[in-house]
Amino acid sequence: MAVVVPFYHNQGNVASEILRGIAQIQLQINLQSFEIISLGKEINLDDIKPEKIFTLNNTDSPIVLKILIVNDPNNLYAPYSQTAENLANLAPQLNLIFIIGHYSSEMTKKALNLYSQNGLILVNSSSTSNELSHLSGGESLSFFRLTTQDSINATQLAHYLTERLSGKNHKKVAIIYNKNSSYSTSYRNTIKKCLEQYSEQLIFLKECSYISEKYYQIQAYLEDIKQNGVDIIIIIPDGGIEPNSLDNAGLISRLKINNCLIAGSATFYHENVLHWIHEQSHYNLVNQNECQIIACVPWHWHSKTNGCNSENQLGQKFCQLGTQLWGEENLTWRSATAFDSVLIILRILEQFDISDSQSLLIYMNKYFKEDKKQVKGVTGIIQFEKNGDRINPPAEIVAVKWNAQQSKWQWTI
Repeated sequence: MAVVVPFYHNQGNVASEILRGIAQIQLQINLQSFEIISLGKEINLDDIKPEKIFTLNNTDSPIVLKILIVNDPNNLYAPYSQTAENLANLAPQLNLIFIIGHYSSEMTKKALNLYSQNGLILVNSSSTSNELSHLSGGESLSFFRLTTQDSINATQLAHYLTERLSGKNHKKVAIIYNKNSSYSTSYRNTIKKCLEQYSEQLIFLKECSYISEKYYQIQAYLEDIKQNGVDIIIIIPDGGIEPNSLDNAGLISRLKINNCLIAGSATFYHENVLHWIHEQSHYNLVNQNECQIIACVPWHWHSKTNGCNSENQLGQKFCQLGTQLWGEENLTWRSATAFDSVLIILRILEQFDISDSQSLLIYMNKYFKEDKKQVKGVTGIIQFEKNGDRINPPAEIVAVKWNAQQSKWQWTI
């Protein structure tokens, strides 16, 4: 398999989050027993030589995952995806049967056409644009999306906001997004449509569609909404296709605008936000009991349905092993959906005789899209529509809160 990640987006943090999930399931599959490794000391890779190969559900055929890690430049303005073209051309030589990627919706859209033409499955763990729900027949055949599409994620966030506003009238809402990003625009369109149903309670201020520009260019906008007494700021950074977007989101999150609620999409969920708030709290600019920053994501460590203390045993084990490998709570939604992206392929490999990418494509579509079968994953029950979208995908509202016991800010349920 190949996993395509943006090495340089957010200093490599996004790639690291995805690869933790990939590495964790690879380790569990490729090693006969995790007990042979002592986690109390540095792992010597030369010592990891299992006598037997780990198999799933007592299958007769051993399964070993060999993973090619590929950088995606995430270049919005390139006419096509050279990364995808190279992978598609090299697939026979590399015995490549499926791909996980790409991170941003824009790159996924460009890549999918090349993969589908070459009979390659693309399992996506992070692209959410509504555009990907309306693919051509050939492209939808090759596409399986594990994460939650904007039409559901943004609706969930809108419902949460309106519930909080119950009985309160004339709350002023500002939306900040990137008009150059199909994902960011898709999310903005969905959440605004949902919120417009509450026009008697909400007042929409002028929007900012240029979050990716230099910060001084949005300073005037921020001053304007501050003067207008903004109550809610909805921030929708792109998926790293333009470098300033996330940095500007961070600067906005640091503003103390009259106890304003800041609500973000899944692309806003980053450790950066915690660092920015921590920095502000040093100067007493953020009250530990008044911080109002939320986001809507597919999975969280403390999820009541799929997290470390939930009834989902796979979710529990995912967190337990993650604690040993990476440290407590260092697995994010990007790690969980990446893990499940590999898991659904393994469920096919353990049941059918897969010899090449074409046979995998046939059986994946038969199992999931024709027979409507399901798999239990870290992020819950996994089923697919014929267009590749997940049926009833998860969505969790998380908030930045002060953990007094650990003396730190954290994203939590």
